[in-house]
Amino acid sequence: CPASANAMCTCIIAIVLVMLGILKIVSKKTGKQQEGLVSAF
Repeated sequence: CPASANAMCTCIIAIVLVMLGILKIVSKKTGKQQEGLVSAF
């Protein structure tokens, strides 16, 4: 069903955006420790 696949894609994109936002906040708090994790992606 294309409609459910589209909804799933939207959900995945939303989750990724939230995770990236959390990573940015954490990296600001921890400093350079987080840079290795970000570059691993």
